[in-house]
Amino acid sequence: MKEKIILGTTVFILTATLIFIFGGIVIKLTNQPKFIAPLGQATSGIPSTLAIATTTAVGPQVNKTIFSANSLCTARVIGTAGSAVMITLGDPVNGDVSSTTLTSMVGFTQTASTTIVYDSGIYGCGRWSAYGIASSTITTTEMR
Repeated sequence: MKEKIILGTTVFILTATLIFIFGGIVIKLTNQPKFIAPLGQATSGIPSTLAIATTTAVGPQVNKTIFSANSLCTARVIGTAGSAVMITLGDPVNGDVSSTTLTSMVGFTQTASTTIVYDSGIYGCGRWSAYGIASSTITTTEMR
């Protein structure tokens, strides 16, 4: 009789332990933090395709919008020729600052004869504007 009680207690303890361990695993797996991508950010490793490729004349006369705001871009590429450009990066979530008047002293500088890929996870997909230090043509590409 004692053996049956000990055996029953052992089985009960083992079963309760397994249920506790299994429950902990289920809770751990279901409570993982969810990745919430900012507007337009692509998760690393997801393929994208060329959506827009244009050339734009820029110069010191006026700010030119080079990208419109959207939630689909994964990366943006800007290539400059013989002149540097100043760029503003708009953020429609936190206030679109791309309406700032660019000058040769205001904005982010992209030097002459460079091509830079701007990852949407870092720079976003807001409205971007450019101002040429001197009259020039830039090439812009948006990946989606």
